[in-house]
Order: sequence, then structure tokens, then C-alpha cells
Amino acid sequence: MGGEVGYRFARLATRPRLALAFEAASGDDDTADGVVGTFDQLFRQEKDFLGFLVLYGRQNLVSVSANLTAALVPRKVMLQVFFYGFWLESRRDAIYNPGGFPVRHRAVPAGKASAALGRELDLALGWRIDRHHEVLLGFLRYWNGAFLNAMGGGDTPAGIFLQYKLLF
Repeated sequence: MGGEVGYRFARLATRPRLALAFEAASGDDDTADGVVGTFDQLFRQEKDFLGFLVLYGRQNLVSVSANLTAALVPRKVMLQVFFYGFWLESRRDAIYNPGGFPVRHRAVPAGKASAALGRELDLALGWRIDRHHEVLLGFLRYWNGAFLNAMGGGDTPAGIFLQYKLLF
């Protein structure tokens, strides 16, 4: 279940759009009862509500995000800023990767960790060269939350990307 609500400030020169999004997919509260309560994502989806890094699958996950887009040069250059927060829906279920497979971590004693997985910041600058060519340059950064830190931390990815799109 998910959705997004936003507002475009059409009277401003850059026509900025501010939006809030939410996505939730159930987890299993009792992995020993023989009833699977984890949402089955069926097919992997790219970045919608889950960030450019796409670290998690759409299972046992709650994602809340805020984003801002603005046309720096109308119909040519677009700025996008996204900030995501990720939480486990159930601390008794696994963390799932984008392919839908559980990522096994050592157990965290009950009550020792929150459900907070982490936060992600995505910045992207898009340039529409002409009707057939687009370039996207971006910066990505992730910070672990209390749940992952209680399990020993791990990687906190950061990076830049360059994407070229040919439209026909």
C-alpha cells in the first residue's frame, strides 16, 4: 500500500513541486506459526518510494519520503531532492533485498533495537538536451538507523551516478 500527495507552486518561476509519500508492506509477526504474513512483492520495482539506491525490497518495510522538484531552466534543467526514512514493519521478520530474498542478520534481543533501518538522501540534476537525449547526474547517501546499528552497523553507501537516456 502506498501513495503520494504533492503540490506544485505554479506561480513561481521554477514551478517547484513539494510532495510527501508513504509505502507500507507487511512483515510476519510470528515466523514459527506456519502462516506467512510477509507481503509478496511478486516483481521488483525501481525506486518508487524506495530511493535511488534501492537497498530494500517491498516486503516487511515502511517507507516515508519527502521530495522537492524544481525546473531550474524551464523544460531543460530539473533539480530533484528526495529524503527517505525506512522502518521494519515487523522486527520478528527479516530484512528483504530488492529481489525479495531475506537478508539474514544475527538476532537482536527483544527490546534492544527500534525498527528504524535508516535514512537516504538523493540529489539529482537532470538535463533534457533535446527531445531524444537526457542526462541525469546525482549524489546518493545512506545512514544506518538504530536497528542496523544494534546488529553491528555495516555499510553506509554513498556515491554519484551519471545516467544517459535515449528517447525515441
